[in-house]
Amino acid sequence: VVPGPAVIVNLIRYECDLRLESECSATCGPGIQRGIYENCTIITNEDGGVSIPFEEVPAGIFNPVQVVCSAGLCPRTVFRFFVGPFEGCSRTCDGGIQTRVVLCQERLQNVSAMPDSLSEIVVANVSDKMCIGAGRRVPARQRRCNTRIPCPIWTAEPFGLCSCTCGGGIQVRPSVECTFPNETVIDDSFCNANLRPASQRVCNTNPCLYAWQAGNWSPCDNSSCQIRNVT
Repeated sequence: VVPGPAVIVNLIRYECDLRLESECSATCGPGIQRGIYENCTIITNEDGGVSIPFEEVPAGIFNPVQVVCSAGLCPRTVFRFFVGPFEGCSRTCDGGIQTRVVLCQERLQNVSAMPDSLSEIVVANVSDKMCIGAGRRVPARQRRCNTRIPCPIWTAEPFGLCSCTCGGGIQVRPSVECTFPNETVIDDSFCNANLRPASQRVCNTNPCLYAWQAGNWSPCDNSSCQIRNVT
């Protein structure tokens, strides 16, 4: 409450206190506060002043009072990308892909009177076009990973000789090993078991052909007999 202006009408002095409304008409930015007159006094030459309510003051003596007020800076709408962390690589070797969440968000930015005080409230997820239109570049949603790590491979020696010349035999490899490209041998669990070369295979499955084999006759003995081997 502050002393208001004094108005003299027909040798009568009117004085009222001026009180501003407690709230600004705006919730943010510039607004208006109305002035309310109260505690009025009528002063004449015959007395020292008589207190009257403002409602008894003749209309039009005091002009309405409006004061510009400010309720702080208004929030502004901004568009900004939310960028999440990259997830794990899709492959452990020979190159894979990492992905992450990238969302264009509409936000309300609250600016206080303090220069370093700034907070934002997410309103909604919107199209990337809104952020691009605000001059922001779209962050990459995926990238290559583990491109310099070679995958281990199966290294197999050639098959040995077949165990049979006909009728089906077995060929065996001396070794099948899981190795890095530099031929370092590692545990088999690091290689894809579904791609492991066979350690043995069937060979010479053609049927065997059998025939009698007869040797030469022996010289004739005292019994007048000759013999020979037949297999």
